[in-house]
Amino acid sequence: MSAREKATYKGALAAAMDSGAYIKFVEIHTEMKSEMEAHKQCMFIYWHRFFLVVFENMFRGQGPKFACVTVPYFNWMAASNKALTGECKTLVFSVKRLCLC
Repeated sequence: MSAREKATYKGALAAAMDSGAYIKFVEIHTEMKSEMEAHKQCMFIYWHRFFLVVFENMFRGQGPKFACVTVPYFNWMAASNKALTGECKTLVFSVKRLCLC
């Protein structure tokens, strides 16, 4: 992501947190019925894809300047491969980026 895209994403996240919309998604995802529907069955991928589409739309609804916001994609397959081959041994998270190694 470019610096501008990151700033826009962070702005959308801050607006969603301020409006209370973000916490609603946390509650939906952690609610017991959602947990059973989303995680312990074959609908995992479909449930989460729909959830992400609605999540992105919630960000876009925070104002016109967030109309093009999308959730950044992290290639877990590549990261997993690095971990499996021993190339990486730790997961490091920072405000600036999520990286493996």
